[in-house]
Amino acid sequence: MSDVRHVANRPSWHCATCDEPWPCRERQIKFLEDYQGRRHFLRALLALWMYEAAEEMGVSAGDLHERFVGWSLTRR
Repeated sequence: MSDVRHVANRPSWHCATCDEPWPCRERQIKFLEDYQGRRHFLRALLALWMYEAAEEMGVSAGDLHERFVGWSLTRR
């Protein structure tokens, strides 16, 4: 089972547990488990976080798309 402690440490947006860019692999797995059959809700939530992270990190949301949303489009 995935560890739910893999949360974003803001404003760096790195995982508070493993220090990988968030959402880290463990959190991605947990998201997929939690939103099984409702991936569109997950993507909407990830997009919101993507825009928050972009603002806090001072980068373009487009630069963060793959990190926050793109993985959810291809991962099963």
